[in-house]
Amino acid sequence: MSKTFLVLIITVSVCSISSVAQNKLSPRAILDRTSARLQSNGGQSASFTTTVFDGTTPRETISGTIDMLGQKYVMKTPSVCTWFNGKYQWSFISGNEEVTLVSPTDEELQTSSPMAFLGIYK
Repeated sequence: MSKTFLVLIITVSVCSISSVAQNKLSPRAILDRTSARLQSNGGQSASFTTTVFDGTTPRETISGTIDMLGQKYVMKTPSVCTWFNGKYQWSFISGNEEVTLVSPTDEELQTSSPMAFLGIYK
């Protein structure tokens, strides 16, 4: 799941880079602007497609959507739906109709939450 977030963050960063390229901002300033944009305007939604590799061989392609509001998010793919309300994280795995509920630590959020993952450089 963290690979999906990385792809999302890279996509948003590239969009931010293209919009501020004329100003020759530092990479940190670009990440700061990307983070601020994602946290503003009442939330963000995005569709994504990512490829999972086994070494250099593509193994599978996953598409989905993500809706974010501050630290809260809902990410949906054909096989997994994950909700995070700021304290608890639910994951529903449709293949076996399994639900997991966890209260992730700050360290765990660094690899699973899109907003926490974006701020990892700070």
